[in-house]
Amino acid sequence: MICLVMNPRVAGMIDTIRLRLVPCSWVALSDVPDGWDIVDGERCSRRHNKNLKRFEFGVDTGRLVNHRESGLRVGGSSIVPQWVEVSLPRLYHGRNGQLLENDSQVYGSLVLLEAKLKDVVCRSSSGDYRPFQIFDKVTRLDLCWQFPGTIQTWIQAFRYNKHPNVRRPTVTHDGSGLVFPGVGMHIRIYDKRKEVYRRPGEVVRVECQMRGSKLKEFGLTSFDESFLGGFSRLWSIFKDIVLKFNPDTLTEIRRIADLLALLEAQGVKIGTQTAFEVWSAGKHRSTVCRMQAMMKESLPKLCGVDLWALTAVPVVFNLAIE
Repeated sequence: MICLVMNPRVAGMIDTIRLRLVPCSWVALSDVPDGWDIVDGERCSRRHNKNLKRFEFGVDTGRLVNHRESGLRVGGSSIVPQWVEVSLPRLYHGRNGQLLENDSQVYGSLVLLEAKLKDVVCRSSSGDYRPFQIFDKVTRLDLCWQFPGTIQTWIQAFRYNKHPNVRRPTVTHDGSGLVFPGVGMHIRIYDKRKEVYRRPGEVVRVECQMRGSKLKEFGLTSFDESFLGGFSRLWSIFKDIVLKFNPDTLTEIRRIADLLALLEAQGVKIGTQTAFEVWSAGKHRSTVCRMQAMMKESLPKLCGVDLWALTAVPVVFNLAIE
């Protein structure tokens, strides 16, 4: 089932966010309420030596604190908490598969995050209180959107595609989704209903995870009023990333490669062989390789995923509770 929200002007598209914290300290373990798991262990550490102008590596005791219900995680050394990571929609709605529908919900989820942090983190502040003053900068940001359709259509359209911001090969996961595994940018396309309810559905989620240089490139590292300043800026960034896939569509079959690609995508067979196997029988290897290259070029244009149309006006598709 799909819950459709026709409100294109206001919507929050942030999923997981990771924030670096300003200097603060852990709450005494005896004061931590129920519902939190605390794990201490050794970790690799990196510190910058200003005198030698280089990084020095070592081992210290790290701490990871996890809130079971919301999945919120806080990490750092055993003395100082350094970062927090959470899925804002899950924190706000209490469940997975539902987007934040407007900017007020984004703000509300950050209020909940700050309140929940007080269970395990304390900070001695001087002067007047300002909202979110415990957050320093953004180190990870996942922008996501959900589109109507089946994941098989998207896999057929984009399994041979390469994104210009991702150099590594595309990975297909057992027909359940696609992964474009970059370093600064990591893109996932998958069946959201299958992830949540273990059954295939018709809601496809596209997630763009950004870190480091990509956050700087889009000006998303600073956690301030401009970051909270609205959906239109984030939607523009997300749309720009998605449209770097090949979004063109073919309106007619113009060459044999288009026909073979279409028959291959639809699974048409002639006896026990595919149309491509029948065509390639007896042909030279170089001719077959050229045809395969042309088919890969045609396939995204023939499979019915029109990214220009899907991203023209943002409409929220949420999973209904089952």
